[in-house]
Amino acid sequence: VPTPVFGAGRGVIAMDSVQCSGGEDALYSCHYQQFLRDCSHAQDVGLRCRGPASRHWCVGMCPPGMFLPTFEVTQCESCSADCRTCSEFENACTTCHGNAILYRSHCIKACPSGMYATDEAVDRLTCASCHSSCATCSGPGADTCTSCSPGWILTLDGRCNRPTSSSCSDCSQCTSMCATSQMCIQNNLQLVAAAGTPLSGRLQQIASISASGNVTAVPICSSGFTTADAQVACRQLSLGGVVRVIASTIATSSSAAYRTGFNCNGHEQSLDSCKAPTAVTRCPSPAAVQCSGPAQGQVQTPHLRCVSACPAGSFPRSSGVCEPCRSNCA
Repeated sequence: VPTPVFGAGRGVIAMDSVQCSGGEDALYSCHYQQFLRDCSHAQDVGLRCRGPASRHWCVGMCPPGMFLPTFEVTQCESCSADCRTCSEFENACTTCHGNAILYRSHCIKACPSGMYATDEAVDRLTCASCHSSCATCSGPGADTCTSCSPGWILTLDGRCNRPTSSSCSDCSQCTSMCATSQMCIQNNLQLVAAAGTPLSGRLQQIASISASGNVTAVPICSSGFTTADAQVACRQLSLGGVVRVIASTIATSSSAAYRTGFNCNGHEQSLDSCKAPTAVTRCPSPAAVQCSGPAQGQVQTPHLRCVSACPAGSFPRSSGVCEPCRSNCA
């Protein structure tokens, strides 16, 4: 710009008669004269530049969100999209966006099993190991377990304990086996097994208990009883998975009532969670199953289970136990 359209400067005029070849990096690298008295600020030079050819510029170190891959490559590269910042010389996350958790130089949404998220670090969430007694947890202590390893039970105070042989024979003795907000219920499903075949037998449900303690059980009908129903029954009894549905040869009574029509999908924890059964008096034979048996290390509690709400035919007691309704109740 030949005239000082950007305004006149002030102070000492440091350069005059500047002569550059065009390849220099700065005006001070060109030939020029300095501190001459034949110039005035009316002759100040102004420039109008096109802007840089690219968005590249020289820095002493890569800015946050970028890293230098090698010393041979002198160009910063962007960190992975899930990283907020990464290591100065490798694409390894050092902080994460939002509530993402830093784990082994990666940003993840949730800690792996056996670990929990902690904000002990000032500017990041990281994963730390659960107490050795917990399978999963919400904190570092032995009382912060949310699930247990096979063969252990989760108590109401968040601890994983090894049950004793008597701890799971009666709800009044083992309400601690259930998690907080759950209740213990005597299993209303029974496997009537023949001697020497503890994993095979016909199925019946406890309908009521009289004031004197007598149990009224209703058999389950084989008609419409599917492999998915049998899978749920074996699971409810803590007897592993189903091996087969047995064609029972036991004759049925024409005067007895049977239950049928559970229509389970196979993933439920109990037959109570399936479709409400219907009562029938005509049944070809009782439903019978063969279960595989509990997995190694699994606690076998065929008479007890934990529920979030007491099913129909039972009511909750303040002690955390579901008790069957009396036989004279509707």
